[in-house]
Amino acid sequence: MLSLTPWSEVWTNYLVLGSFVHTFRSGFEQLVLEWGTMMQPKPLPKTIKRGQPRICYANCQRLVLKNRSLTYVEGYAMAQGVSLPLHHAWLLDTDGCAIDPT
Repeated sequence: MLSLTPWSEVWTNYLVLGSFVHTFRSGFEQLVLEWGTMMQPKPLPKTIKRGQPRICYANCQRLVLKNRSLTYVEGYAMAQGVSLPLHHAWLLDTDGCAIDPT
């Protein structure tokens, strides 16, 4: 499994450098850095159909309305082959694991 710890350090350094040019540290990014947590991913359960690409927010909202045991989450996710964290939506199951239906 890919360790996300180095990416959180890269992201923090990016924000510090970015704040020199633009004030990033007073918005959503700051909230995530101070209060966010790393989540363990889990394979998509067979009971959940994969949603359409590029509409993660709608995919997750649709599923959470159908299944109240899931929790809607927004934050930053890292994808293999992508050098920066992306704003993304996913679901949290009752075990506290992240499920990405997109």
